[in-house]
Amino acid sequence: MKSKFLVLGGSGFIGSYIVNELSKTSEVIATYSSYSNDEKLIQFNIQTDDISKIIDEYFKNIEKKTAVITIANSKIDDCLRNEASAYDINVVKMKEIILKLYKNDFKVIFLSTDNVYNGKDGQYTEDMAPNPINNYGKQKALIEQFIQDEIPHGLVLRLSQTVGTKPNESHIFKDWINSIKDAKDIICINGQKFTPTLVDDVALGVKLAIQKDLKGVYNLVANESFTREKLLNKFLKILDIKDKPSCYVKELDFFNFLEKRALDTSLVNDKIKKDLDIHFTSMDTILNQLKKEIGYIL
Repeated sequence: MKSKFLVLGGSGFIGSYIVNELSKTSEVIATYSSYSNDEKLIQFNIQTDDISKIIDEYFKNIEKKTAVITIANSKIDDCLRNEASAYDINVVKMKEIILKLYKNDFKVIFLSTDNVYNGKDGQYTEDMAPNPINNYGKQKALIEQFIQDEIPHGLVLRLSQTVGTKPNESHIFKDWINSIKDAKDIICINGQKFTPTLVDDVALGVKLAIQKDLKGVYNLVANESFTREKLLNKFLKILDIKDKPSCYVKELDFFNFLEKRALDTSLVNDKIKKDLDIHFTSMDTILNQLKKEIGYIL
């Protein structure tokens, strides 16, 4: 059976790893929104472009079609500051795209977020009902429910904090590295807790989920959860930073965020480990690999 993949948002941090992983065994069409230096990617703006053009041009006579959706306005404050635009992207246009993909016989995989929970308890499992407190989480939760109600065999994969081992990519470790280089303080939100997961593992998890034809909702996260402060301490220790930055823990109000923040959004991965043969990379392994990569920087 001839198969082909579509990755919407293939130029992003997570999307690019998914593209690389799927490309090892299959043909992949990947998109970017506004800029990319990769000539293999095609431009697609969720607010102005019609997904039907991509479907008609690249997926004719393809028997097995899978779409992985990574695009979103994921900036929490912006989802309140520019509420109408964010809602248009994350809900209105997203529903239109998902429905068109489904009607054209695509298997739909939607990447969601731990922000669908309010962050009061943590260690959330898939059978716990979403109760978001910010617009971003509410918008993601609406699409999760839309897929469960309207898209048979659709798959929602919830992610937490996604990290990498390369210092030039968009993740929390890059922010800390830049702060150290610039001799800036690092300030952590008191009580903020999440489940950091290696981007390579996320990409592999997507591929394995496709192979097993999973449906429903799964937490695609690693085994360990950390407070931001505890993760920072581990980062500084393993990387053996000589000139350690000044590190502080402040209450949430100190940061003057425009939108509400969920504090403990840690997720449990028992369900996906039961249904997939996947082994998540430990944080010690991730940080030791990162140390090798940044030896020339710090």
